[in-house]
Amino acid sequence: MTKWNFRLSIVLLIAGIFCLVMGCRDSKLNPFSAKKHVDYSQNANPGSSATSPNETLDDHYPGRDENGRQESKPTHTETPVESLHTMVSYFKKYTEPGHGHEELLEDLIQSNQAPEPSVLSNPYTGDLFEITTRSPLPGTRYFYAQFRGSENSEEFMQMMHFEFRPGPKALDEAKSAVRDLFGEIGEPTKEDQSLVWQLNNGYEILLQEIDANDVSSNNQEHVYTKEDVGTVRVTIQIPGPDDN
Repeated sequence: MTKWNFRLSIVLLIAGIFCLVMGCRDSKLNPFSAKKHVDYSQNANPGSSATSPNETLDDHYPGRDENGRQESKPTHTETPVESLHTMVSYFKKYTEPGHGHEELLEDLIQSNQAPEPSVLSNPYTGDLFEITTRSPLPGTRYFYAQFRGSENSEEFMQMMHFEFRPGPKALDEAKSAVRDLFGEIGEPTKEDQSLVWQLNNGYEILLQEIDANDVSSNNQEHVYTKEDVGTVRVTIQIPGPDDN
């Protein structure tokens, strides 16, 4: 064995041991990874950690600020139902004209959800702004918002969704939150696995319960376990051609 091969073997051995210890995990957890399961927020007290052995977004918070100082973990005191109403209130607000992604970022900062924005620019279709959160409110997870805009058109919210924790009354609580925030919008229609409200402003609201088929499916956006059955996925969106 040459000296070079010996040194390379040592480097590879050290790298293998490091990956084994660290689990080869990214330093930044992607909440939309199809291979990770994220629990609901359990951070009612600063510094607390989730009780489930599953990896959570909170495991990757706190981080460090621009000066290298460790950030404090956000404090959440909301009940799950209060969290639900807060999140649906964003649905209501951002279906109205004049509210863009920068204002949503401020709202999420105010509620200590640690938002993470990104933007994709296209000279033909304009800008696509996406927002996720690192510290979801208790009882919620997988928040995602999508806005579109360009120099020649006003920015608008295209889609927003999150998941609400399972429970015997979870679907009824989600329906109640939608009615409380949106007023007299009538009864939803049943379409496939979803309850759907068609709003007068071109948006639609969907409530979908995660069931056993979602747990066994390999085509889901997120990983689900049997403990997730009964989770309610809450969505507002401008329906596309395939949604009608």
